[in-house]
Amino acid sequence: MDEFEVHLSALDDLGRNRLPGISQSMSTALEKLTEATGWITRTFDTRGASMDTGGFDTSMPYRHYLFWQPGNECYYTLDFVKQVFQDNRDNVDLAAQAIVEIATRYRQADGQA
Repeated sequence: MDEFEVHLSALDDLGRNRLPGISQSMSTALEKLTEATGWITRTFDTRGASMDTGGFDTSMPYRHYLFWQPGNECYYTLDFVKQVFQDNRDNVDLAAQAIVEIATRYRQADGQA
């Protein structure tokens, strides 16, 4: 006979402690990436979403050319990385919710709830 065993305390720890800890770390990293993006837009005269204007403008004075394109590349790269962190954080949050729900249902099925 096949037996299936679930360690509810391990599921509880995963869903209520470990995954939320990962999510919090990702949120902290996301805050730092957002801060870095702000520094890039201010340092390199980059115009990204935070400045509400368009991309590289060839009519700008020559003195801006040196930093404009590298600044834009940094901005768009960081913006992409921020989106990856947001998506991953959201997925970790959903996984934590699912694991808590699984543990709850196992408890109910076992008559513990």
